[in-house]
Amino acid sequence: MAVEWIETARAKVNLALHVGGLRDDGYHPVATVMQRLALHDELVIRVEPRSSGDLTIRISADRPGVPTGPENLVWRAVELLKAQLEAAGYGRASVSIHIRKRIPVAAGLGGGSADAAAVLAGFNRRLGLGISLEALLEKAAALGSDVPACLIDGATLCTGRGEKVRPIASPMLWWVLAHPGGRLSTADVYKTFDALREAGTWESESDLEEAIAPLVSALACQGVAQVARCLYNDLQEAASRLHNGIAPLLAEMRAQGAINALVSGSGPTVAAMMPDARTARRAAEALQGKGFWVWWGFSHAS
Repeated sequence: MAVEWIETARAKVNLALHVGGLRDDGYHPVATVMQRLALHDELVIRVEPRSSGDLTIRISADRPGVPTGPENLVWRAVELLKAQLEAAGYGRASVSIHIRKRIPVAAGLGGGSADAAAVLAGFNRRLGLGISLEALLEKAAALGSDVPACLIDGATLCTGRGEKVRPIASPMLWWVLAHPGGRLSTADVYKTFDALREAGTWESESDLEEAIAPLVSALACQGVAQVARCLYNDLQEAASRLHNGIAPLLAEMRAQGAINALVSGSGPTVAAMMPDARTARRAAEALQGKGFWVWWGFSHAS
């Protein structure tokens, strides 16, 4: 009998992102705090066991621009579970996943990572695969640096290249997100970041963790104003140089009442922390009137 269900994949926003120099393995060390948002994709999943044939995967989406082949992290997440699916009697199954896409693609909000994490967690839970959280986190890290954090609700402190995750305390925060149009390649943003910092001094991994400690403390104290003062993104200048719509949008967010605003991840989405729901709604309505993609709502407290 086929198993069908809907999985929620929540977007993330980076409250702070401190980045070190390029490592020998091709990754940058980071210290970042990610917070999961109410904004989410929905994955409509159907797994139909079969008595013969190989495991088949079919991905579809309700929005253009979403990859539907092996380049999609959702596809790769299913493939990572092949051994466990085989052991549970689903090794020859037909897997169909339809993505109801609400998180913009290549926007710095972790939509692809969230979708992949939802597959790992959802298959494990609904199909009884028996994978521990530690093993799920290892599989998530193999898919991408942001994927492990997407397995954890609330706020997460991420270090290493992003794959070392630890849940941390945080209050519920009100956000307005706005997208200035177009896409930014994460690789291009990091290359620009490297070029801008060539003449500077690179921070060590311990320096990065020290730099983000004030934000972690502010979140634990539930102080919204203190949290807002700690918002920071090392990639913001690089992203702004590659996309001339970011700087004006940051200024517009502040003019609309944001306590603070920053680029989320590698951009180009701008995230503005708002003092309350009323201000967030008004700001979102004003930005929508100017033609931006806009979302407003809350982050999940932890």
